[in-house]
Amino acid sequence: MQEDADQTTDAGQNPEAEAASIAAEDRDVRGQVRDLFVRLFREREAGLEEISDVARRVIDGSLEGAERAASDRSDQIVREAVEGLADGYASAANATRLAFEEAAQRGKSLAEEDLNKALKELGNLQSQFVDSVTQALKRARGEMGSELEELKTHASRVGERLQPAIRSAVEAARQHPGAFASGATAAGVAATREAAGTLLKAVSGALDGASDLVRGEGNDPRGRSEG
Repeated sequence: MQEDADQTTDAGQNPEAEAASIAAEDRDVRGQVRDLFVRLFREREAGLEEISDVARRVIDGSLEGAERAASDRSDQIVREAVEGLADGYASAANATRLAFEEAAQRGKSLAEEDLNKALKELGNLQSQFVDSVTQALKRARGEMGSELEELKTHASRVGERLQPAIRSAVEAARQHPGAFASGATAAGVAATREAAGTLLKAVSGALDGASDLVRGEGNDPRGRSEG
């Protein structure tokens, strides 16, 4: 029992090892990878700017674990891990939307530069997902030729499914009230920037609710009315 507890602790401290274990066991890879990504993102209180590091660690571990699984299942396991990672990205986008909507409901406003930063990060989310996956595939499977190309194509196709969640988050950000008038005082600027930091960190907390929106294809737009 103690050995099992130690292994669980080690996995929690090593996302690659936990992702590898999920892939190697080959049970609900998509769902478990999604849940792992969401948990890591939440525990780190990460903003969208840190999402690629979380994704890199999860997909690298998944690829390692797929190599240990049955040889006739390894490519399918990789595909399921990619889909689970995309579900996690959709959760992050939905969480961003929820954070903006909640802030607007509470009358909190953000500096234009912070809104622009969030919009830029959201705009890059799909390409960042595809890049994270394809770079991992190149590192792990550089000699696989046509199989590598098929997996990269799959990653691009899955990445397209993120668009509804991203558009929803972008819309919420654009509707958010700006904070600065040209004559804003230094104290007002400082207070607003502090609020901005709190809001962006709230994205990780909102993942608890947003992850419930991720089912099936990972970003069913109907989730927008359920959040």
